[in-house]
Amino acid sequence: MNQVAPSTPPPRFYSRTRIIAIFGIGAVTMLIGSIADLSVSTALYEPDAGWANLLAAIGEWPAGFGLIVAGVFLVRGRNKTRVLRGRAQAGAGGLLVLLGAAMVSYLPTMYLSIPAVVIILAGMVLSAGAVLGTWALTRHRAPRVLIRFSVGLIVVIIGEMIIINLIKIGWSRPRMRMLEVHSEYSFNPWWIFGSADKADALGQGISSEEFKSFPSGHTANAAILLYLAPMLAWMTERGRKLIGPAVYIGLGWALAVAASRIVVGAHFLTDVTAGLIVTFLAVLVTHRVVRAPWKAPVAEQPSVEMSDA
Repeated sequence: MNQVAPSTPPPRFYSRTRIIAIFGIGAVTMLIGSIADLSVSTALYEPDAGWANLLAAIGEWPAGFGLIVAGVFLVRGRNKTRVLRGRAQAGAGGLLVLLGAAMVSYLPTMYLSIPAVVIILAGMVLSAGAVLGTWALTRHRAPRVLIRFSVGLIVVIIGEMIIINLIKIGWSRPRMRMLEVHSEYSFNPWWIFGSADKADALGQGISSEEFKSFPSGHTANAAILLYLAPMLAWMTERGRKLIGPAVYIGLGWALAVAASRIVVGAHFLTDVTAGLIVTFLAVLVTHRVVRAPWKAPVAEQPSVEMSDA
């Protein structure tokens, strides 16, 4: 039988080695970007690159699928003894599934030239598959575990979105693609708060979206896979052996999306680095809270925790 005991604590997913490596990469890329942000973007700028535009269309899918998974967790783990609470959890779970499916189905229509109806239908099929797959994957999981992970996912996804967009609005950093078209406006290093050119640009009819470069929302949403992938791997006994590869899949996706955002001129190197780090910090803090009730001694942690040295 594949059922895992409810008292089995989830691992930290990220050992000290992994945490130091990811923050180290972030520090190096922030340093490089602080010196050569504009030079890097100028060298890589290729707005018509097919692969980069494809990732612009689907790069944020981890956030959408994360909401779907969180919704299924809520429905699957709903309280069956307290009827009102259970119905509220099921209703909230259903809304999350619909919201996630809307993200998965609609966002690609903004970037791809394929007929919107085709993209939306494909997104609905993928979303339905995610619902069925998550339902099957969690059939042996205790309701308490599912509820806690659902709340964790919601906090990470909604939290990073709020943080990223609040910073974007306040920072008002001009995007590379806008500077390529409007050379009369100035490049801003990431540490400069606000843009002296924004008022004039808006008066010329330039969209305010062109002043939301820092940090990268696409990269932040892509980095949700840093939590979602190892979490889903842990849901089955066999899958727990794949937590390490799942972590690297999540990191690889986030880095690929980050690179694509630089190539299309939507962001600079420091923008994508900040977006990834915001989500990674949210993952570390939230997962620590999710694991807290188990209070498992360090000696009893699954071996995956120390397997990354």
